[in-house]
Amino acid sequence: MGDLLVQAIFLTAANYLIVLYLTDVTVQGPFDLFERIRSWAGINVIRMNNIDGGEGEIVDFEHNGSFLAKVLSCHRCSSPYVAAGLVLLALAIGFVTPGWADIILWLAITGATIFLFDLLE
Repeated sequence: MGDLLVQAIFLTAANYLIVLYLTDVTVQGPFDLFERIRSWAGINVIRMNNIDGGEGEIVDFEHNGSFLAKVLSCHRCSSPYVAAGLVLLALAIGFVTPGWADIILWLAITGATIFLFDLLE
């Protein structure tokens, strides 16, 4: 039981960070990776021009209405998909053992991530 709790805590932290970086339009990431992923999905950032001639401040975003753009513009929508990928990756590298508890682990990671977003924002 203790191992499953530790695994859930680590995977929830990883899920929270990945979902945060994917859904927050102010985060560009290294080599603009997350901005490129969002742009590829169809999410465009609306910037307000800066008086000083700089890049400008991010005001809002718009998306083209595709499924991937809708998922990546909402942390509640993208959390289950990222958590499923993390559980599959954890299974592949042997971090968690295969079994029925993986479905519960996936749901627990998703719920805990959404709770963290609601708690911290």
